[in-house]
Amino acid sequence: MKLSTVFLFLNCVFYFIGCNSDSAINTITIKGVWFEDVYVEDFNRISRLEYNFKEKGIVEILRIEMDKDSVEILGYRYRTTGNYKQAEEKLFFYNLVSYSNDDSKGDYSKLHDLMKASAENSYAYSYEISSDGRELTFFYPPCSPSANCVTEQTFTKVM
Repeated sequence: MKLSTVFLFLNCVFYFIGCNSDSAINTITIKGVWFEDVYVEDFNRISRLEYNFKEKGIVEILRIEMDKDSVEILGYRYRTTGNYKQAEEKLFFYNLVSYSNDDSKGDYSKLHDLMKASAENSYAYSYEISSDGRELTFFYPPCSPSANCVTEQTFTKVM
């Protein structure tokens, strides 16, 4: 009798551990803010590319210029808003409207001063989220042999 009670107890423990493990895998999500920082040495600043994946399939993409030492936001180079959809290993962006800095007035501007640059654009990338949910990598389509292209780009999740 005692052996069957121990066996039943161990089965329950393994069942609940298994359920917790599965739910941890399912909590990895693209929702949230992801960024890539590039140090711009000539101007002693950081240029941050930021993707904010929001509820209901809304995305905001920002190019933010920051002071390297204080990490204070100096201004913005561009902003894109629109929608996103995940389908298997592809991430689709659509209904995108872009706003850009007027370079004749400076290297960056306030967010509300960006000028509308394009309307209703769309594209798709292959993507992967690391198993720990901290890195998002976009895999870009191949370029022509003479082009200077980025084949992939990795972003870190703001925790």
